[in-house]
Amino acid sequence: MAYRNLMARLRDERFGIQFKLQAGQTVVFDNRKVLHGRNKFEDSTGRRHLHGCYVDRTEFQSRLRVLTQKYQ
Repeated sequence: MAYRNLMARLRDERFGIQFKLQAGQTVVFDNRKVLHGRNKFEDSTGRRHLHGCYVDRTEFQSRLRVLTQKYQ
């Protein structure tokens, strides 16, 4: 029952956001709180460059705290 409910929500357009990034644009999101994916790729050139990275949450929070104290 829970699985069917989840699958129904994943397919429901009300719970999704779609956008196309332009060359040079970046998207950043919390990987723990967002289910993400890509649609099929359709481009006459057939070229695609996708680069991903992960940042440790505690490292990010520590760096943000130090920089906030330094520049306030």
